[in-house]
Amino acid sequence: MNDKIVERSAGGNSAAEHCIENDHLRVIISELGAELQSIASVATAENYLWHGDPSVWSGRSPLLFPIVGSLKDSLLKHNNHEYPLPRHGIARRQSFTAASVSNGAAEFELRSSAATREVFPWDFSLTVAYTLSGNSVYIENRVQSLSDDTMRFTIGAHPAFSLPLHNTSIDNYSIRFNDDNALRRYALDDSGLLATKGNPYPLNNNRIDLSASLFDDDALVFKQINSTCLTLCHNDQARLSVHTGGAPHLGLWAKPGAAFVCIEPWFGYSDAEDATGQWADKPELRSLEKNETFVHQWRIEINA
Repeated sequence: MNDKIVERSAGGNSAAEHCIENDHLRVIISELGAELQSIASVATAENYLWHGDPSVWSGRSPLLFPIVGSLKDSLLKHNNHEYPLPRHGIARRQSFTAASVSNGAAEFELRSSAATREVFPWDFSLTVAYTLSGNSVYIENRVQSLSDDTMRFTIGAHPAFSLPLHNTSIDNYSIRFNDDNALRRYALDDSGLLATKGNPYPLNNNRIDLSASLFDDDALVFKQINSTCLTLCHNDQARLSVHTGGAPHLGLWAKPGAAFVCIEPWFGYSDAEDATGQWADKPELRSLEKNETFVHQWRIEINA
């Protein structure tokens, strides 16, 4: 059975939400940004996704498109024009159309418009498909170019997972990597730009231990990771896993001391401090010719 719920946001705009369900999970997705709102266990009703408390951080699982992170001066510079493209792009603030919703699957589409072309001057179709299988949520992002000239972009995920703190503390949580012994962290400056050089970031038995101060200096950004699975653990017991689908870069973030952590598979990252600001010079962009499609599938697996 699937539901459609209309919820009034703080800004006074309504956003339809859709529920998909199987024997294990009940998942709610908003048409605003095609964003996950909850991933709940059918057996226990526990929600594994952060609830989006606006006094802490209102996001839950925003889709990052057509950029991940920040551009230098917040401008996309292309063909002698400047386009004001905000951090993490535009998809998370756009209303998607629910193309199909069934018992265990839902698909949402965003098409370029006059408004999107003011900040990203290409025509595109962006589809986000959610499918439930067992205790996993599969998320497939499909980007199709509808432009006559080459379209370059990047894309990433930003899911935030709850850290229940009843009778425990953040210090009892960790993120386990399935294959990484040579991570390098690239620091972010106050404007969200990356350092040009990364520093070695050793793991503790293949894991990063969480703490209230871990993100005091903003996100942990890692380029070219080997791991394809990041597992959120509580007292060394798996709570959930993010299967990256081969995304080459990773961000980890939370508001310091907040009861959530973001595990973010990325295909790009912020501009470097010494970036030219020219779109043609930006590294790690994907390129599509007209009618070509980029597809990325990743997965959230509930282990607990």
